[in-house]
Amino acid sequence: MHTPKISVIIPVYNAGIYLPERIESILNQTLKDIEIIIVLDCPTDGSDKVAESYSRKDERIKLIYNPANLHIGLSRNQGLKAATGEYISLVDHDDYCTPDMYEKMYSKAQQNQADIVVSNFYGITSTGKTQRFGFPQNYSDEVFQKESFAFLISGPCNHNPACSITSNFSVWTQLFKRQFLEKHHIVFQDNREITFEDRLFLIETYFFAQKVNVIHEAFTYHRYHQSNSGSNYSYRSIELITNYLMYVHDFLNRQHILKKEYIHFADNILLSLYSGFRNEVKHKSLFKALRTLTPIRKNPAFQQALRYLYKKENLKYLKKYPVTKLSFLLLITLFGKKTD
Repeated sequence: MHTPKISVIIPVYNAGIYLPERIESILNQTLKDIEIIIVLDCPTDGSDKVAESYSRKDERIKLIYNPANLHIGLSRNQGLKAATGEYISLVDHDDYCTPDMYEKMYSKAQQNQADIVVSNFYGITSTGKTQRFGFPQNYSDEVFQKESFAFLISGPCNHNPACSITSNFSVWTQLFKRQFLEKHHIVFQDNREITFEDRLFLIETYFFAQKVNVIHEAFTYHRYHQSNSGSNYSYRSIELITNYLMYVHDFLNRQHILKKEYIHFADNILLSLYSGFRNEVKHKSLFKALRTLTPIRKNPAFQQALRYLYKKENLKYLKKYPVTKLSFLLLITLFGKKTD
């Protein structure tokens, strides 16, 4: 049985006018030995008809029909189950890429038999403005691999200069060796129950990876708009963020590195909950937003981590926080103290 060099997995819900450009940018790759797995997640806008039309024209396209709306995390898992390629690419249905993306990334992967290859990208705003996002040029493969795991578990963005690096971490800028993912049983979580499912996937892959290579070129054009899950209220709710943080806590604990990485995990808790709290205030009243912090009061792992940030040896570290985040840390710690 032939093994394609790359399996490209595209979960599709309501991609609208962007789907043809997405599919054609992959069909037109200079690397032809690829399979394209389109996971149709019960679209209602005719995206399924568009995908079916392309599949009739190119035998490299495989279609998977979800029996129910599974959302992006579980849809990607459906694609992973069906993939036969040497490497996996996970892309969004409304982005597109340059024609040489897979040829260059696969070549880089082959040079060192890398578990992961990561590249830069272009962001496109709703107004059509394009901006390049990338990792520092002085980041070698060795430095990047050493630093990346700590960056990932430090939260969605932090006060560290590496913030620009962590915000560039996305599954759709990377190639993953399929056998590597299968060996470590790495899959996506259900983003209806947990947030930052991409980050959880990357935390696991970067923990287990032996070889990570960086390409300082941008290939993907990523669209930022209101339909992106990251901008949805429910995606950043305190409840889903709590589930995300506990998943990270339990993973670090299982790997016996929680103590070693504790400062990064505590940082993640503060920054993630702060992000969620701001989102709650934006969509609810301040009083209702405060009530969403109740689970933190009942969660010993959170309270231990937040109080850890107040320790004498961490005061210098805390001074790097903006005043707003320090105020939130005080609020959330006091709010969480048991009164009995």
